[in-house]
Amino acid sequence: MVTGNSMLQSLITFVDELRNDFDAIEDEAKILSLSVNKEWSNGGKNKRKIIQKYSDGTTGHESLESRDTFRVNTFFVIIDKLQTQLKKRSSAYDNITNPPNTPNT
Repeated sequence: MVTGNSMLQSLITFVDELRNDFDAIEDEAKILSLSVNKEWSNGGKNKRKIIQKYSDGTTGHESLESRDTFRVNTFFVIIDKLQTQLKKRSSAYDNITNPPNTPNT
């Protein structure tokens, strides 16, 4: 069980590092996917506008390109959910391998 938990911890660290490697993953995917369009090309047609409300009552507008929209709304969501589930499973192993001290009755 200890070995399994240490492997889970290693996987959590690996997934955490993947979150910052979007560019490298994208480049590798372009090489592996010969039939896929290599560039994000929507000609600016599908820019997503984000309205941010600040605590002082002002608002700011920001537009995301297709690539950034995918990175934020898909890639980060998948990585974050994967991390959450791995940590949940790891904590279950922690509870089994390191039970809390219980008083003797």
